Amino acid sequence: MRTGVGLTGQLVAANLAASHGVVPVRDSKAPYGPHLTLTTKAFTELVAFAKTHH
Repeated sequence: MRTGVGLTGQLVAANLAASHGVVPVRDSKAPYGPHLTLTTKAFTELVAFAKTHH
């Protein structure tokens, strides 16, 4: 599953890999650029933050 979260006007794509307990996150405009690997808890908190601080 793929989802997007708008952060400061940019789309950040996340390939959800919850079955492994991690969520890799990257800028969809730079697919070969750097990425973050977040725990599912940290990703949930990031999404909640983005929703309340838009």
